[in-house]
Amino acid sequence: MAGKYKPDLVLKPASEPILARLQKLYTLKNPAEIERFLEKRIFLVELLIKTEQAIRKYFGEAELVLERTDALEASSACQMELDICPPLDAKDVISRFSNFNNGWYAKAAFKIKGNYCISLVHPAVQETPNLWDLLRELAGTYDGPEDWSLEHDHYIHGTPKRYSKENG
Repeated sequence: MAGKYKPDLVLKPASEPILARLQKLYTLKNPAEIERFLEKRIFLVELLIKTEQAIRKYFGEAELVLERTDALEASSACQMELDICPPLDAKDVISRFSNFNNGWYAKAAFKIKGNYCISLVHPAVQETPNLWDLLRELAGTYDGPEDWSLEHDHYIHGTPKRYSKENG
């Protein structure tokens, strides 16, 4: 039939279980959760295999860590994180990651569709705190004046109070 959509990723029946295939390529942080997640998204298994092959072209023998994340707790909507942990110097790592992002990943991102995110884990990159991690550290309650929400300009900028208890 003309015009019928054909996916470019054709799956062949796996000759071995999902985890066995992935454990050859990745360090799995929470294997049982990863397996449950991938059983419902079997197309991702072959994509993860292709991802590993692409990463190796840029990062050689870097450790690759795959972890299932809770999308509500993660700093993004990703459901799995794939961390690249290369033993290279900082400038080389950043340059390679940029080439990876602009090369293979730019072409594959639409297939991944938020199912997993690829991150670079390197001491030079990790020095800058993630905004979401910083917000988590600061989250909580603040014990302040009872009229804080009404008079925040007064407390932050020193402007005269706009409301008083008498005029409501």
